[in-house]
Amino acid sequence: MRVNEPEANLIPLHQKYQWVYSWLKIAAVAVLVLGLVIGFNDRLRQLLLNNQKVAVATTQPIQLTLSDGTRVYLNKNARLTYPKSFTGPTRAVSLSGEAFFEVAKNPEKSFLITSGAVVTRVLGTSFNVNASRKDSVLVTVLTGKVAVSEREKKEAQLSLTPGEIGIYHKGIFSEAPNTDPNFLAWKTGILTFSNTPLPIVIRDLSSYYSQPIQLESKGLATCALTATFRQQSLEEVLSEMQLVLPIQVQRKGRTILLTGEGCQ
Repeated sequence: MRVNEPEANLIPLHQKYQWVYSWLKIAAVAVLVLGLVIGFNDRLRQLLLNNQKVAVATTQPIQLTLSDGTRVYLNKNARLTYPKSFTGPTRAVSLSGEAFFEVAKNPEKSFLITSGAVVTRVLGTSFNVNASRKDSVLVTVLTGKVAVSEREKKEAQLSLTPGEIGIYHKGIFSEAPNTDPNFLAWKTGILTFSNTPLPIVIRDLSSYYSQPIQLESKGLATCALTATFRQQSLEEVLSEMQLVLPIQVQRKGRTILLTGEGCQ
């Protein structure tokens, strides 16, 4: 005689896995939305897929060391996007603003810096890239050799050596000798002038201290300055200038005005 067995507590298959299907739908929607966001935002796509990092210098220059040992000095208001580690055939970073690079040597992996429409390519050297303006990029070489080209072109359009500066302006490349001894003052804190005309002096001081300075007397344009200032305040610099030049310092709002009879 067969004993009646209690009925098993059976759950229909579609009910048993209904919560799985619900979560799969939610996950699919999330992936779709993320895909759309990534597709429309190239920077976000790079950050997510390539594990990118971003360094930003705000009011003061900063220094950082990349995974290959390359040292980068960012001027204020500059931004560098770079990977946590260089795993591909090249070492690629992206820059907006101004930065000085001391690139670790690696003959097998070129170091690439994309700045707007310009790519700077090196194996191991030191140089400054100024991409503060959208339509211009300046590359100044301190040591080694640097190749500069447009982003869409692989061949170098400029080959620069120490003491040279490469200029990209509105789609045109040119090169010239670097005659500015203070191009790295933002990094070193040292301003050097050797019989330098006063209009150039105040240009460099205005740039370094982010302070508008003007010559109010035309005769002052004939004056020249020989001096070195090492991480000094603008007040100290102006005081020293008054000791060697016939100038008076006035202020009009944020602007500093230099007046005087001029130099013979």
